[in-house]
Amino acid sequence: MPVEFSGDEALRRYGRYAGEPSEEQLHRYFRFDDHDRGLISTRRGKHHQLAFALQLATLRFLGTFLPNPLDIPEVALTYVARQLDLPIHQGKLDRYAVGERRWDHQAQIREMYGYKPFSDPPEVLGLVRFLYARARLTAESPSVLFDLATARLVERKVLLPGVTTLTRLIARVCDRAEERLWRDLARQPNASQRANLDALLQVPEGAHVSPLERLRKPPTSVTPKGLMGALKRVEAVRLVGVQGVDLAAFPEPRLAALARSGMRAKAQALRRMTSDRRLATLLVTVHRLEAEALDDALTVFDSLLTDLFNRIDRRADEGRLDTLPSLEEAALRTHRLAVAFLQTLEDERRDFEAFIRSVLALVPREQLQQAVDTIQGLTRPRRDTHIENLLERYGYVQPFVPLLLNTVGFEAGHSGRPTLAAIRALRSLERRKRIATDEVPLDVVRGGWEKVIERGEGELHRPAYTLCVLENMQSALKRRDLYVPASGKFGDPRMKLLSGRAWEALKSLSGKSRSEWGDLPPDDEAGDQLDKSHVMACLFLPPNQKSSESIEPTVAHLHNPATWGMTLRITRWRQRCCLRRFLRDMRCQCVLFCDFATACGVVTTIQYQMPLFLSTEDWHSNDNPFKHCTQHFAVVTVGTTERNGEGNAFGIGQKVALGS
Repeated sequence: MPVEFSGDEALRRYGRYAGEPSEEQLHRYFRFDDHDRGLISTRRGKHHQLAFALQLATLRFLGTFLPNPLDIPEVALTYVARQLDLPIHQGKLDRYAVGERRWDHQAQIREMYGYKPFSDPPEVLGLVRFLYARARLTAESPSVLFDLATARLVERKVLLPGVTTLTRLIARVCDRAEERLWRDLARQPNASQRANLDALLQVPEGAHVSPLERLRKPPTSVTPKGLMGALKRVEAVRLVGVQGVDLAAFPEPRLAALARSGMRAKAQALRRMTSDRRLATLLVTVHRLEAEALDDALTVFDSLLTDLFNRIDRRADEGRLDTLPSLEEAALRTHRLAVAFLQTLEDERRDFEAFIRSVLALVPREQLQQAVDTIQGLTRPRRDTHIENLLERYGYVQPFVPLLLNTVGFEAGHSGRPTLAAIRALRSLERRKRIATDEVPLDVVRGGWEKVIERGEGELHRPAYTLCVLENMQSALKRRDLYVPASGKFGDPRMKLLSGRAWEALKSLSGKSRSEWGDLPPDDEAGDQLDKSHVMACLFLPPNQKSSESIEPTVAHLHNPATWGMTLRITRWRQRCCLRRFLRDMRCQCVLFCDFATACGVVTTIQYQMPLFLSTEDWHSNDNPFKHCTQHFAVVTVGTTERNGEGNAFGIGQKVALGS
């Protein structure tokens, strides 16, 4: 397979000057120490000394010699000449550039400074192994490998070869690594699985596209029919039968790159590939398709319920506007009654009989009863109205419920176990007509559903229970209390945490477990470990978000500024930072390993992503701690690590781990 180098401009600059060196580069590569000056001074003739120095500086800067040793920027030539106090005789230098002395100087420089030719067997073998390991384990482009190879050769004092030599070597190494990857992947499926994969490229009679192209097509409509199509897509991917193939031994970047090519390539292009490459591409693509199909199906499910709830609320609001005249008339009659009652309270005699006569004179008994009935009918709790309207739309969601429950394999954390139990119970009730309320878990039945969940005589109202479970399922998926192991977007968030040896190595740095921290006073100087500074971290929540609830990880646009916040004090230790105090509604506690040179913050659970408000304060200072505060809104997640703080300018999330 031909390997393309995207950086044509970089290849043209290879082994030559691409503009004038900067001041820093001049100081680093073109400045000579006493040893260099001693070697330069032994050359005969000042123009030979200058030319020798220029070739030495060029070798350090470029990693190779130039065909014309004087083809260097004017600023570099002037810098070297002034540093060595040598004159620039252009005529003599021009004769040097075409003479034989330049070759002698190059050989002397290589010998004196330990530079090796590219043909040196140990260096070539080491470079090939280095490139093969990178090509095997990573998905770096040939241009990146070219830069890495150049840097390695310069670092090891190996003269750079010609650009064609190096690019061809990289191309051969990349081809060899890809061929081995394809061969190893093609051996993983059995004969039946290989036949199923090849069948994905065959266009059935009467069809216009191959099965693979149908599987790759995502759902396009947020309707019950669209959701059922998305769920059937998940089933079709599973029917290929390659989900049980273990690909854990293969490098993830290479698999991701292969899957991307499989998702983009047409069936005709895949059929023209070699057998190993075709099977490898199809295997990885279908293996990743289940997670993508589940993500699409659950996204449609969430959008479908959200749209349904919004339409119900809009219809309820429109209904309230239609009944506003009747409500105003009933309120006016009630107002007359209230005025008469207040006037009676001001009368010292407080004659109840007179009060009744005055009320009935203002509002007849029939009108008063009608006003009471009107107000009672039109001022029901909004939640009750929402549930009633939702029950009327049960036929809208009922068709996809069995397919959803049987297709998606839900799992749950501790907080989502009641919802998971309700889902499993609802799955077992399929095809049953009469169900008793004691046959299903009722822990999720709250928020007004308990009023309609029972028909009478202990019989379960199945539509109400189904809608209640679906509502809880949607909210639990957003919080990741409920997750789908095979999904990517809705998978288990705990899988991103450190575990095994990596966690044990990081955990050992804290010295104490979370239960042993206690309430550490700020003046505790035991072991001379306590520093004289602390950090105030205010975890801002949206105005409508309770502190005991978790925030959806995909939410990045929070209210700015928030109407209220929670303040935690973090005590800084020499080796670690530990939270001094926790609010009662925090789900878990954290150890924060960090360098305070980069602002770091704490979030409450692995599901929390929220803005941070940081400030520093000296223990012995009486100044306002928020005098020099820093406010930023980077989104972070506890338990994940951002390499070098990528994604934000403050290094947020650089080293954060959960306590044990």
